[in-house]
Amino acid sequence: MLALWAKLSHLALRMATYWSCISGSGETEQLIAFTKNARKVGANIVLISAKSASTIGDLADAVFQIGSSEQYGKVLGMPMGTVFELSTLFFLEATISHIIHEKEFLKKS
Repeated sequence: MLALWAKLSHLALRMATYWSCISGSGETEQLIAFTKNARKVGANIVLISAKSASTIGDLADAVFQIGSSEQYGKVLGMPMGTVFELSTLFFLEATISHIIHEKEFLKKS
């Protein structure tokens, strides 16, 4: 199954202009492999991470650093990674909202 996923993702990357990657550490093995494939096919790479200095960060054309890894320590009652994921969700929601308002998509509907 993983081999099929790898073939499909490589096909999608050949057709893509951008490869967007979300990784708290920037060191997730599968995402490093996908990012290297994206680089090979000439895609622009964007990383959203708590660590800009990372393997994926070094491959990326742009890095959006959400806080820092020190800020995302263990929080009582929350699984590891949840604070970073929620911060990233907020960032993405705000970005999409900004684009909708800048492009005036709501007025065109």
